[in-house]
Amino acid sequence: MQALAEFRAQPVKEESQPFSAKAACVFLLMIITAHIGWVAENTVKLISSGIIDNRFHVLPFIFPYGLAFLTMHLVLGDTDDIGFFGKKLFKTKTKRTKIASNFIYVAIVCFFVFIGELGVGNAYEWATGASLWDYSSQPLHLTKYVCLSSALGYGLGAYAIMKFAFYPLLKLLMNKGNLKAIKAVDFSLGTLVILDSVCMILITLITKVPPVYWTITI
Repeated sequence: MQALAEFRAQPVKEESQPFSAKAACVFLLMIITAHIGWVAENTVKLISSGIIDNRFHVLPFIFPYGLAFLTMHLVLGDTDDIGFFGKKLFKTKTKRTKIASNFIYVAIVCFFVFIGELGVGNAYEWATGASLWDYSSQPLHLTKYVCLSSALGYGLGAYAIMKFAFYPLLKLLMNKGNLKAIKAVDFSLGTLVILDSVCMILITLITKVPPVYWTITI
């Protein structure tokens, strides 16, 4: 964590890095956050029901989480200097604007987790007839696809990852990463992760039931 904090304060050598290099590093982070999403879902499931399972995937990755973090990166940018599609909200960067930037970031992310769960849950049920999750038994639920506690929890978690992991790791990879190795992982593991998510969707469309390959009761 100390090493990541140190790299957070260092500038990325963008002038010497082509766009393809940054894209490769960002895609690797999408794979990493896809795994974090899988772990987060199983952690919540374990706490709430004492069960962990494959989360409808063969591999321990949920690629839509990677897409969500890519969206935050492209739309909002850095937590300490929030912007919208590259246009910074604050013209100057001070301690006060840094604090405000972080508060605004948290609020936006929690709001979009709320809207995202509501939209994705209903859209997936409409398209496949299957429910991927159900918050009906959880406190502060508004529908079976959304509850305030999950929106706040996942929103704060996503913010923490962006602040303390995503950008420090991006700078670390851009400055010190082996680009050939990064691209190799992107191509090999990234392809498998995407195919896994596509297969999950296709199986659900055909069978009307999301695939559960294994379940462990703790």
